[in-house]
Amino acid sequence: MAFHMIGEEITVRVTIETDRLIIRNLKPGDEHAVFAWADDPDDYDLGFVLKETGELIGGGGLVYHYESCC
Repeated sequence: MAFHMIGEEITVRVTIETDRLIIRNLKPGDEHAVFAWADDPDDYDLGFVLKETGELIGGGGLVYHYESCC
């Protein structure tokens, strides 16, 4: 996992693997797959990819609330 500061925002580069899935940041070229299950690709930061096929099947995001933890 890598953190990058852009102005006031911190972006996180994530790759998490399970037995069946790879959870990773969306990247250029994912737009067509995202439009299959979402109206707006900008609403998602992470893509869920089936390891077996390499197909992008869903998405989500992570939110860090600094005020809640510190």
